[in-house]
Order: sequence, then structure tokens, then C-alpha cells
Amino acid sequence: MHISDTMYQKAKFIYTMCISLFMEITKIILFAVYAAVAAYILYFMFFKRNPYQREYERLYNEILNSDKHKVKGQWSDRER
Repeated sequence: MHISDTMYQKAKFIYTMCISLFMEITKIILFAVYAAVAAYILYFMFFKRNPYQREYERLYNEILNSDKHKVKGQWSDRER
């Protein structure tokens, strides 16, 4: 069978359009992935924890849990 030039050109055109469409979809997906990664990096850079937060939490828990800072009162008798 011999394929005519017009059928070949139509097939080539459809194939080219499919490849082009696939490349556009891939480009959109990659752009979304890059945007998500960039948003994560920006969030990590600008909204990371305060460097003094860990020390504050350690001291806060130490004060709450230590006997040195325990308040003596009416609740002490009920705990026994």
C-alpha cells in the first residue's frame, strides 16, 4: 500500500500536535513542581523558628517541672 503525501502530511501534523500538546502539559506540570519547591524554600527561609524559641521552651519547661519553683499551697495536701 502506498500512502499519499496528503495523508502522510496529516499524520505528521497530528503526531506533531500530540507531541506539542504533551510537551505543553509536561511544561505546566514542571512549572507547578518548581513553584511548589520555591514556595517551600521561601517558607523555610522566612518563617523558620526563632533561634531563641528552643531556649525559651527549655527554660519554661524547667520552671514548670522543677521543685525549686513549685508553689506550696492548698493543692499540695491533696496531691499526697
